[in-house]
Amino acid sequence: MLNDQNQPKPDDADGKLTEYNSFLKKLCYFLVKRGKEIGELSSTCKVINILTLFKFVLSKGGYKTLEQQNSWDSILTLYSLAPPQYALVQKLRKLYYDYLSDFEDAYNSRINNNLSNHQPQQTDLQATPVNSSQIQNRHQINAAQLSGEFLNVYDFFGGPSSRIALSLSSGLPNEIEWGVSRLLKFSFFCNEEYNLKMFSPLLLEQILNLLQLCRFKLLPKLQKNTSAKNLKNKKNEQIKTSDIEIGIEFSDDEYLDSGDDYPLLDKVDFECPILGSKDAFFGNNRGFNQLACDTVLILRNLAIGSTKNCAYFANDPIFLEEISFWFEDAYSFSSLGTELKCLIVELLDIVVGHTSPSNFECFLKMWNVILTEFLESHDQYLVLLSARFISSFWIKIEFSFIAEPHFSEKIFCDNEKTSSIVTKCINILFSGSCIDIELQDLVCYLLLTTVSRESRLLSTFNEKNNVVDPLTWKSCLGFQFDRKVVCIIKLHYNLIRLNANDAYLKGVELLPGNHDKVRRTNTPEFQKMISGYYKVINYMYKIILNLFTWTQEFSKYRITFRVSNEANNNVLSPDFFYEHLFLVNREPNRNESSMEMSNSMLERTQKGYDSGKSSFTSQTPNNYFLNQNLRSELSEIAINIPTDSSRDFLFMLNV
Repeated sequence: MLNDQNQPKPDDADGKLTEYNSFLKKLCYFLVKRGKEIGELSSTCKVINILTLFKFVLSKGGYKTLEQQNSWDSILTLYSLAPPQYALVQKLRKLYYDYLSDFEDAYNSRINNNLSNHQPQQTDLQATPVNSSQIQNRHQINAAQLSGEFLNVYDFFGGPSSRIALSLSSGLPNEIEWGVSRLLKFSFFCNEEYNLKMFSPLLLEQILNLLQLCRFKLLPKLQKNTSAKNLKNKKNEQIKTSDIEIGIEFSDDEYLDSGDDYPLLDKVDFECPILGSKDAFFGNNRGFNQLACDTVLILRNLAIGSTKNCAYFANDPIFLEEISFWFEDAYSFSSLGTELKCLIVELLDIVVGHTSPSNFECFLKMWNVILTEFLESHDQYLVLLSARFISSFWIKIEFSFIAEPHFSEKIFCDNEKTSSIVTKCINILFSGSCIDIELQDLVCYLLLTTVSRESRLLSTFNEKNNVVDPLTWKSCLGFQFDRKVVCIIKLHYNLIRLNANDAYLKGVELLPGNHDKVRRTNTPEFQKMISGYYKVINYMYKIILNLFTWTQEFSKYRITFRVSNEANNNVLSPDFFYEHLFLVNREPNRNESSMEMSNSMLERTQKGYDSGKSSFTSQTPNNYFLNQNLRSELSEIAINIPTDSSRDFLFMLNV
């Protein structure tokens, strides 16, 4: 124990001194009980008032709040010190984490009945040496373990008597709150060694049951029970969403001594609100929405921490069935809170890469609802997560094309949905610097995938057994798609020039009051922003190169099927074609439509086929694509922004 005589005594009040000594006594007992050394704490308490530090952190919301807000510098106000004091702040932060963070959790825990008020229990084992095997056996039935004061991975998160699984299935709000909080804390530290299917096969079942109850409360229109496999222990039980009745009979002889007299026992009313009843409550005003957020966050953390857990979730039919129930109705899903929707979409983005092709139909329902969120949501982070899921889903379908070719064509050939994705991606890119860099990369990938996928689709129309009818096929790229791509290139090129002009960087240092601007150009955030603009330009040049291939395949498609569709003919603008191609003893018609230019190009291509040699393979794209003005503008940008695809662009056009 600490020597109270060496502690800094609070001023002028015996009550404060008594409170300080009592706090140190309880803290030391708490740490010793968990096997922690208190040597460093003992020396530190001689310098600072540990109780004042503890109260100050609690007044700021606790350790987790200070970590999330990165506001540990505010602790300097406690000692009247002026920043910066980085070394001192980090030392106090480490001290609090090592000795007071766990005590803070116990201090605020309802299930532990406020451990800060517990009195140290004197037992014979504290003074008497005991055989190590006896200590181990005693540890297995330790009272601290039953009350949640000690975390043991096997007994808490595994085995048939899993303490967490029992608490989640109890139906008692305080037990469920305790179990969720402990499991949530454990899930943040989960790694590959913790295999949920092997350690605790019943735990996922209890988590999904809890998630199902939250769905009943949050989405009353979607009250569908999960299959009987998930509720195998409740086959004959009918779940009532308005009131869950659990009947438990107690025997008085089991708990009461018949020789004692209990005159007031009949007047005592024992009430325990059951989760799902009208009187159910949660600590800290936490409702079913927050409970659902914590439950989904647990699944998300377990999936991120272990690929085995991720594969387990992605191919478990009960998990997929319960998650799919949340997506039964797009309107009901949109009515959920943004935080819960973000967590669900992020969880699906993690597990979709590990699912098998046989489960694609289950993800199709989720895909439709998440696509709606991507197109209509005003929350940028939810749009980002939706774009992640769409890209991950597309990648998984591409890799599984051999196993499920028809499903792949069903997703990519839905013209209405794919066109809406293209329009949304273009609108996002036109926002310039107002969007997240990761979202820029994702929407660029979606556009590039759409163009390349449509080019491959055109090349396969000559094959039999196509899912899409070539005669009714319609492009999803939209009107004059190439002009939009060029505008995006020019926009981001101008943003680069505006933010990273060499002349500006050299001259601004000579002007007074501009030191902050110069310093800003050297920050990681600024460099990341410029790098994002480079990536967008790189993607756009890739799309232009793919449009060359698209034009070639579209020409073959027109020749083979003799189909003329105005929407398909107007995908490319007149500027996309090389103007000298149409100078046949006449001046070029500036108002000539894209369809007429395409027909002229088809005539030349047909001549190449008739002569046994394709014009596209015999000559370079330099003779076919991009008029002189557009060619010079894009070539100048490609020279100034030397990315991989811009170099390929210059090489193909012989610039």
